[in-house]
Amino acid sequence: MLKFGCRERERQALLHFKQGVVDDDGVLSSWGNGEDKRDCCKWRGVKCNNQTGHVIRLDLHAQSLGGKIGPSLAELQHLKHLNLSSNDFEGILPTQLGNLSNLQSLDLGYNYGDMTCGNLDWLCHLPFLTHLDLSWVNLSKAIHWPQAINKMPSLTELYLIDTQLPSIIPTISISHINSSTSLAVLHLPRMVSLLQYTHGCSTSVAALFILTSLGMI
Repeated sequence: MLKFGCRERERQALLHFKQGVVDDDGVLSSWGNGEDKRDCCKWRGVKCNNQTGHVIRLDLHAQSLGGKIGPSLAELQHLKHLNLSSNDFEGILPTQLGNLSNLQSLDLGYNYGDMTCGNLDWLCHLPFLTHLDLSWVNLSKAIHWPQAINKMPSLTELYLIDTQLPSIIPTISISHINSSTSLAVLHLPRMVSLLQYTHGCSTSVAALFILTSLGMI
């Protein structure tokens, strides 16, 4: 039984997020200020902790939503799972997502809009993140992406398919990443050099990457 109900600060953060969303199908019609909509824990795609009322999951994947992902989501300090994949979001990913220090999974992949991110340093502030999918996000300017991933000790699954990752110098490879994290599943763009990214990797990670690069997975 809900003890505290919806937290007002988090409810407002979600409403601010909604303002930047294009929702032609009315998917977020349950989100609002009406008397029957006051409890954000009952809104579509939102899950709260039953004891505290804090939002711990926001799952709106494959809902034909568009627009921009606003920085107000950073107010959801207790969020553990965020999934906005397979929609039409566009624009620059807000680095404020790095304030979600309790996040365990972040899935922003496969959005048909032109979504970009020029710096992945904010990922370093997500110590509990185990699953990350930024597939189809334009990362062509994220030149220090290996160093950022290297600072994510809990990461076990990484998906960066069709992200236009920039080339990295030969001395930096996935071996550096894999040696200092618990990374077990790795999907990278098909256009990158196999030798460049798999040198020194564990057999399972290297094999998985090669299959992905050849379009076999």
